[in-house]
Amino acid sequence: MSVEENKAKQRRVWEEVFDKGNLAAISELFAPEYVFHSPLGMQAKGPEGFKQIIAMMRTAFPDMRTTVDDMVAEGDRVVSRFTMRGTFKGEMMGMKPTGKQFEIKAVVIVRWADGKEVEAFEFFDTLPFYRQLGIPIPPG
Repeated sequence: MSVEENKAKQRRVWEEVFDKGNLAAISELFAPEYVFHSPLGMQAKGPEGFKQIIAMMRTAFPDMRTTVDDMVAEGDRVVSRFTMRGTFKGEMMGMKPTGKQFEIKAVVIVRWADGKEVEAFEFFDTLPFYRQLGIPIPPG
């Protein structure tokens, strides 16, 4: 796949999977060996594992929206700098909703192979995220 095709597919992930919660698109866009690494301690393996994370996020933040601020690509990698916003309206990782809103700036580095997302590393400062939501900061 070309760099531009990878970027177009990455845009579909933002728009269809994150913003619309289209779990069926994950089966189309993610490789069977997919691995997701998050600073929140969440790790997903395979499309089914990532579906669980998206379902949990969409339950916790039903109004979740992403804005891609920058996207660059080279070879098989696509890097997105994005802003994510939402309101904590449903349970997340055992925590009760607070009704508070969050806005985080983050970066994700994604590796693509044969038109499928294979691995993603997400980076953001978790401290402001927890504080904005009004939830306890995990130890460690």
